Amino acid sequence: MPVTVKNKSFYIPFFLLFILIYYPSLCGASLSSDQVDSLLGNLLRGDYYVSFEAEEVTIQFSHGEPLISRFKLGKLKPHKMRRERYALDGSIEEIMVHDDELQIISYPKKNIVVRTSRSRTGNDSEEYKRLIDLVKKNYDIKLVGNSIVSSRASIIISITPREEASRPSYKVWLDHETSMPLKTETYSIDGTLVFLSTLSNILINPSFQQDYFVIMVPRGTTAYEQSQPELNSPDEDKTLGQLSYYYLSGGYELKERLFDEKGNLQLIYHDGLNVISLFSEDWNEDKMAFLKKMEESPGDVVERIKRNDFEGYYCNRGSENILNFIWDKHRYVIVGEVAKNGLVDLAIEFKKRKSGK
Repeated sequence: MPVTVKNKSFYIPFFLLFILIYYPSLCGASLSSDQVDSLLGNLLRGDYYVSFEAEEVTIQFSHGEPLISRFKLGKLKPHKMRRERYALDGSIEEIMVHDDELQIISYPKKNIVVRTSRSRTGNDSEEYKRLIDLVKKNYDIKLVGNSIVSSRASIIISITPREEASRPSYKVWLDHETSMPLKTETYSIDGTLVFLSTLSNILINPSFQQDYFVIMVPRGTTAYEQSQPELNSPDEDKTLGQLSYYYLSGGYELKERLFDEKGNLQLIYHDGLNVISLFSEDWNEDKMAFLKKMEESPGDVVERIKRNDFEGYYCNRGSENILNFIWDKHRYVIVGEVAKNGLVDLAIEFKKRKSGK
């Protein structure tokens, strides 16, 4: 049973012109606003408008033992993609194909296929402009050098928080010819490398086999249809923007507001690159034993925080930090890659804005 992603006969030429910023004399210098806009627009969209084949290795260092993943990639511009994930023994664990309308993921070992519709709205350019402006507000973007990655010339871009050690930082190696990322590194708040991705055996403009973007599904495979997460409509975005706590200190703004079946609230904030979540649940005196257990936690796992009239409990969980606090008959939990003082600032700012004071 073949599952196919349709081939579209359209072409969008888009290459970032990095010639003027490639010279070593500019290394370490801030880029112009137009150069930053083009660079960030390319990175944030993830559509590099170049056809290629490559192998990719990713390593996550924030889970105790390094977590290594291997992939084979195939991209036919502008939106057709195939991505295969391999186990350490070389067997295929997952195959994903997508175009601008449909995404299909096959799990051969589980005999499962998941189909999800994809949509591209006409507001993409406006949304990405907002996102780019937010990143520029919170991060410095600089050209810091040039290098060779998989025999291809590249430039190195650093993306660092304007407030030092407040949130993660990034380094990206961009192919000089096509502008697509060849290598990326993510660093935690304390400067530790927590994520690495590298492409190798790169072939630009390959000739794909006719059935390359077709997944052959064997008999007995179970197929599932998965609905696409609903994006905020313009009216919903406007409603979010009217909330008193839409903006928080540190350059964060509200991205999404969710409720579970019990009516508990989750707020998702972002600064353009980094995401934090704030969870809320009803609280009463019967649950105060929870706080006592936190205070009695062994070692330095949990730290009691007191700043003026604010009290909370801070926990360092490696790549993510957690802050609990009780207010207005609710328990709030903020989770994210944000420094301790930053989490406290966010909590105090949230209380202030939500109370209207």
